[in-house]
Amino acid sequence: MSKRGRGGSAGNKFRMSLGLPVAATVNCADNTGAKNLYIISVKGIKGRLNRLPSACVGDMVMATVKKGKPELRKKVMPAVIVRQRKPWRRKDGVFMYFEDNAGVIVNPKGEMKGSAITGPIGKECADLWPRIASDYRLSSRRWVLQLTMVAPASRRWCAGKSTLQGLGANEKSVL
Repeated sequence: MSKRGRGGSAGNKFRMSLGLPVAATVNCADNTGAKNLYIISVKGIKGRLNRLPSACVGDMVMATVKKGKPELRKKVMPAVIVRQRKPWRRKDGVFMYFEDNAGVIVNPKGEMKGSAITGPIGKECADLWPRIASDYRLSSRRWVLQLTMVAPASRRWCAGKSTLQGLGANEKSVL
């Protein structure tokens, strides 16, 4: 086990599909003034010859701002990945993915530099980074990604940005 922890994170992280290798460009999902983040390294990865270090939802990366305010550009800063397009499997068997790749700029302790997050964030990230989760809940523009199970006997899942309408009396929402 390493001597240094993950800064402001809480708990352990489950194995996920790594969807963002080094040199990937992701959207910035906070209101700091940055538009794009360029991943230059992933925290906590020691490496293997010829294997690119990759990140997934909840990982802290070192990034630079490619588009945005001039005072943010050309500096290396930590960021946390909150969304990825590569599907990953949750422990309950559901495969999840988002519409885009996104991250938020943080300080080394895991506290957000901005005050609001645009778009949804992964549950894995919210469980691992409590400061990001609290800022997300306080943000006025919030979307909740819900999974709705229709007719429990049939085991079919439908995904949407809000609760689905007209599914009948058997619907049950799971966050």
